Amino acid sequence: MLEDFSKEFFSVENSPVESIYESSDGSSSGIGKGFSETESVLHLDQLYSEPGTLGAEAYQSLASKYKLYSYASSHWTEHLALCETSAPIWLREAAKSLLDVKTSNCRNWLNFYWADVGAAINQNPSGFDQLTLAAFFNLHETLAGLLSQGASQRVKDQALFWASRAGNYRIVARLLEAGADPNVQGPEVHTALTAAAAHSHLDCVNTLLADARTDPNVRAKNGRSALSFACGNGYNEMVKVLLDQGGRASDTDNSGTTPLFWAAGGGHKTIILALARLPGVDINHRDKVGRTIVSWAACDGMEEILSFLLRLRGIDANPKDEEGLSPLSLAARYGHTAAVAILVGNRKVDKASTDRNKRNAISWACGNGHVDALRILLSGGCPGVDDEDIDGWTPLAWAIQNNVPELVKTLISTGKVDIERRDPRGRTALYWAVDYGHAPVVKALLQEGADPESATNNGKTPAMHASAHGRDDILEFFSTRTTE
Repeated sequence: MLEDFSKEFFSVENSPVESIYESSDGSSSGIGKGFSETESVLHLDQLYSEPGTLGAEAYQSLASKYKLYSYASSHWTEHLALCETSAPIWLREAAKSLLDVKTSNCRNWLNFYWADVGAAINQNPSGFDQLTLAAFFNLHETLAGLLSQGASQRVKDQALFWASRAGNYRIVARLLEAGADPNVQGPEVHTALTAAAAHSHLDCVNTLLADARTDPNVRAKNGRSALSFACGNGYNEMVKVLLDQGGRASDTDNSGTTPLFWAAGGGHKTIILALARLPGVDINHRDKVGRTIVSWAACDGMEEILSFLLRLRGIDANPKDEEGLSPLSLAARYGHTAAVAILVGNRKVDKASTDRNKRNAISWACGNGHVDALRILLSGGCPGVDDEDIDGWTPLAWAIQNNVPELVKTLISTGKVDIERRDPRGRTALYWAVDYGHAPVVKALLQEGADPESATNNGKTPAMHASAHGRDDILEFFSTRTTE
């Protein structure tokens, strides 16, 4: 069978690289990002990139010609791992040769495997070697044999990362004994510990933390710690382990968010409570855009978590982000009606809150055309239905930008809106509705009593403006009103 696959099935003629082994100038290709570039290895990240394009024909050909090849390529390592200790030497040696990326056999199999199964990992194994493959596929005896022959620090570190990423905790332990560094960043955004945490491999987390060299607060490239990933994914037991081993719940990632943010974002109430009770954890911490967990729950429309957070002792119900938006304004801005209702019904919420541009929640609901959110705000007693913002715009001025007549009618029905308010150039809401070309809104304004004869500073009426733009459909509304 090995002979059948000794030829190159996955041609790299269409690959970005001219040769599997050499760059265009004939020099050896170096390792990709994440590990030392001092050793010459294959550019497998390029060889295996876009398997759907680079070898699609070869993939289909292999699957068609060899009926069991798909199953074998996906599962032979699993079967070998189960019987490795009792397998005859010749079989182990054959398997070992199949892990050699310098051979066509390995490249054909691994390329096929990654197109069929490995693609789900969303990260091609850049720069794999025999030791890394043995670690990734949980082949203990093969790994031990390769380690006994000697391995560089880079290779051991890379193997540790992929073993942890795959959840192979016994392999992780063996590599740590061999001197692999648990804090090195791998080819993904992760270290061995953060990869284990992100993919729910508790045994790997325990094994890594048992090594005194492992930093429980080591960060992935995005600044997130293992605790952050565990909190975000709702791994309760892992969170406890990491906290017991010195994980810092107050550490922030590159976005300025703490593990508490990720727990809230994932809706994990048990973890939220556990973190909120820890000394040093600020439940009102602000990220780099000035938002808190309450802000984000409102912004994302997570009504159940929002309600839960508002019951926490010491929680701020009115934090303002960098733009000055409160949770109520954020919920209204994005039309999250359930979140708006929860906030309006909470006594701690400031219903009159305005942002840096003096816009309130009503203004934001109107500006984005959210009728139901507006109705909840009005029924909840939110003020500012006709207040001007920093640019002189009222909620009605924002509302007519949207071609939503119900929005306009709902505002005017309060009896608090000056429908004839003019801007500095004398333009009314009706004039602006004509300018936007929103015929249904024009009709609604006329029905609500807007004056069609109200002229601008230049003496131009809404009807004249409609005529100038050839909007006969809008002019019809004016003629109908005149007839009436």
